[in-house]
Amino acid sequence: MRVYTRIGLAIASGVLMVGLAAASAVGAAGHKAAAGVVRGQHKSAGFAAFVKSLNLTKDQRVQIKPILKAARAEVKAVRANTTLSATERRKQVRAIVKTTMGQIRPILNADQQAKVDAFVQRLKDLKAGARTKIKSNKV
Repeated sequence: MRVYTRIGLAIASGVLMVGLAAASAVGAAGHKAAAGVVRGQHKSAGFAAFVKSLNLTKDQRVQIKPILKAARAEVKAVRANTTLSATERRKQVRAIVKTTMGQIRPILNADQQAKVDAFVQRLKDLKAGARTKIKSNKV
């Protein structure tokens, strides 16, 4: 069950990190700023490349940044709440990610939305592959 928890949180965090890295790309050194956030939050350089591939406009970055800042604070508060069970914390983090993506999605153009959808699908496929591997090891 711990593996499912890690994978689920990895997917949620991955989606949120895409947005966090995108919001941090504000400014002339956007790619460097995004890479810095990715290094600090996640060890994968793939997120920085993904965010760069979205080609967010300055206006989009400005609109997305406060949404992600609020989401980051909410997730931090949920994770710090020790009165909740791990399952309840996961549910709340997933709800925050879903709400956040619902707010960000209209800001993106159709091409950017397609790229985000493909990224999320790859994460889901990875999760499904891990579940299959776990189930086959239990048999």
